[in-house]
Parts: sequence; structure tokens; C-alpha cells
Amino acid sequence: LAGVSVLTLTDIINSLFNLHFHNIIGSFFHYARGKYQFSYFGRLPHIELSFIFILLFFILFVMAIERKNKIYTVLAGISYGLLFYVYFYYWVYATVFIGIFFTVLFFGKHRECALITFYVFLLGLTVGLYYIILYFNIRSLPMYENYILKIGTVFFRNIEKKSIFETILIVGTIIGIKRGKLNIFDYLIISFLSTISVVMNIQVFTGFTIEPEHFRITVWTPFLILFSIYYIGSSVKTKHFNSVIMILLIILPLLPIISNIRFANQNIRCYSKLNDIEKICYYV
Repeated sequence: LAGVSVLTLTDIINSLFNLHFHNIIGSFFHYARGKYQFSYFGRLPHIELSFIFILLFFILFVMAIERKNKIYTVLAGISYGLLFYVYFYYWVYATVFIGIFFTVLFFGKHRECALITFYVFLLGLTVGLYYIILYFNIRSLPMYENYILKIGTVFFRNIEKKSIFETILIVGTIIGIKRGKLNIFDYLIISFLSTISVVMNIQVFTGFTIEPEHFRITVWTPFLILFSIYYIGSSVKTKHFNSVIMILLIILPLLPIISNIRFANQNIRCYSKLNDIEKICYYV
């Protein structure tokens, strides 16, 4: 339920930036009226259903680090490996995050947690090995280059400065909230959110990238909202805060459902099968 609610909030937050910081109330009602039918939670195909996989990976990974338990370490490794078969942006983001977090732990002298992170990484690669082998095999096919172009590959080596600024701002905010007294969970959150500055600048090293904004929309923003609620909740000492969150968790999942129904009714002809075989081929 929390994952669904976060996905719903994603468009509200994004709309604030896209609409030049229009007020959140206006953005909220725009969304409720179905103005964002092609939002993350209301578009075709339904990749948003796969969000549960990366959410599950993060939960299991946190439990493995917190409890230092072999079972959770194995489960976290398996859930990480499954991301290879779910969504390109999930496994790339998770892989970079694990690398950053391992580096932070290793030089921060949290060697036991660093070792757990390394085990999760190795197990995940083992589970995802079949995908990795297939990926290298497909590179030898004659249609590979054409396929890469069609999935939205962009060739350039420019630095994406926005994500770097966001990372500096977020890290500074977390340090300020915690007054410099960071625990292992804070390091984990900082590492996860800082990953955006790396994945958004992969092209600097590779010379190309594949629709990098998907990293922000499908991974970074939902988790940013989750972590924001976590820090606000830990800072605001009031019983009403939890009540407000519960109300939002109940109401917000209904909005994209209503929006999707409205969109389907208005555009059903665009997605209907045609009787004419020639028209079907042309449509495809």
C-alpha cells in the first residue's frame, strides 16, 4: 500500500517542478481530475506493478544490514538478482547503489556490514547470471544496433548537473536533520539517493545512455518521498502525523484508478483491435 501511495505522490511532486513550483494544492487537483493520465501509475504498459520488486529488495537489504542475519542476506541477494529480469533501470540503479554503499561502509570501518553488502552483490550476480549472458550474446546479433537505437539511446558525454546539485542538497539536509550524528541507516539512505548523480551521468564514461530520466521517475523520486516521510515522521513528535499518513495511504491509491478508468473510456478506440488485417499490421 505504501508503494502504491508513493507512486501516486510521484506525479504530484514532479508536477511541482514541471509547473515551475505551482502550489501543491493546484497540482493535486489537476492530478485528481485526470490531467496526468500518462503518469507513472496510470499509463500503458503497466511497469509500475514491478515497483514492488525493487521495494522488496530495499526492505530485505535493510533488514540484512540491520539484523546481520544470513537468511535476510540470502533473500536480499535473491531479490537483487531478480531485478535483472524485471526492469533495466531497477538493476542498474540497485547495482550502482550497492557499489556506493559498500564503499561508504568499507572506508567508514563498518566492515561487517560491508561484507554483508558484498555477499548480497555476489548472490545477486549469480541469480542474474543468465540475463547477463543473454545480454552479451544479443550484442552479436545483426539487429542489436538497430534495437539499441529504437529503445531511446542517446549519444553524448555531457555532465548532468541537476542530479549532482540534488545530491548535495539532500545529503546536506539529512546531515542537518540528524545534526551530524548519522547512523548506518542514514548512510544507507544517503547512498541510495546519491546514486542518482551517478546513473544520470553514465554517459560521461560510456558515451551513451538510455532515457536517463527513467532512473529519476521510476526509482529515485518514489524512494525520495518515502525517505522524506521517514525523516519528517522522526522529527515531528505528534500523534496526528501518523493519522494524516494513514488517511493519505487510504485515499491516494484511489486517484490513479479513477484517472485510469476515465482515460480508458475516453480513448478506448485507440487501443481496440482492428478487424482489417492490413490495418492491424500498420498499427503494430
